[in-house]
Amino acid sequence: MLMIAGYLFVAIVPRRRADSVFERLAGNRRAKFQARLGKDPIVKRMQTLLSVVCSDAEIRACAEQYQEFRTEDLWGRWQASHGPDWPVRTDVVGLEHVTDAQDQGRGIIFWGMSFCGTLFPKIALANAGVALTQLSSADHGAWYPLTLLGKWVTGPLHCLPEGRYLADRIRMPVDGSSSYLFRVGKVLKNKGCVWIAGERPRAKKLVSVDFLGRDGRFPVGAPLLASRHKAALLPVHTERLGRFHYRVVIEAPIELDKRSGRDEMVNQAINDYALRLVSRLRKNPGDWDWNHPWVRSLFSDRAEN
Repeated sequence: MLMIAGYLFVAIVPRRRADSVFERLAGNRRAKFQARLGKDPIVKRMQTLLSVVCSDAEIRACAEQYQEFRTEDLWGRWQASHGPDWPVRTDVVGLEHVTDAQDQGRGIIFWGMSFCGTLFPKIALANAGVALTQLSSADHGAWYPLTLLGKWVTGPLHCLPEGRYLADRIRMPVDGSSSYLFRVGKVLKNKGCVWIAGERPRAKKLVSVDFLGRDGRFPVGAPLLASRHKAALLPVHTERLGRFHYRVVIEAPIELDKRSGRDEMVNQAINDYALRLVSRLRKNPGDWDWNHPWVRSLFSDRAEN
């Protein structure tokens, strides 16, 4: 209910009071986090995955950074839902990979990693002049387990601010049909850019790889679509540089070797993606979305009790 109240609240609060309201929100959320630090599931997930490479103090600092980002993400969605003119600084590096692909007559698939949420990367790419189409699940932004409130209220509210920075959004139908693929192919044929999330817990086919000692299951859609439409497959991650300051990093393309056969080609691409994801996670653990459904799928219920 906090999200719904926030959208209504921002609608009536004057912009000149936004900074003071944000400070109070951030302070309140920080205090609540400190109070439950020993029992917080986010901290437990961090300890499980990062204990080999991080000390307890470093994990606590990462958890605090994550809470700061989550507060900014929540506030940013509230603000962006009522217009794009609110203060957030963005940078994009790696745009040469986009230009190179388009100069070759190819479309681009941004294989998005779950760092810094889904709003700030779209703002950064829009500010850089990238016309982005997002491929989304039908219930993108809804609460889990899925409820009617999540499907008809929180999901649409979650998508509303993102839509201001997208050229289009293509939804995968609930019935599992592949009718959406025609629209995706049309965008790629016209040398357009499509964002596909790399970490999704539900898909028709998943490939399992070792992910920091856990069973990481990744959907195969991005490399298959890139192969079918001869698109450049560019992993993308986002870094938080400071308060409301974010940088999107477009990485060098993952090359697809079709000579090895389709299954082996997909496995190689997913292993490459997973290795890059682990590398970014170790470098900036506080930026990863530790409450993402895919991240939660790495842990059994027993592990978090």
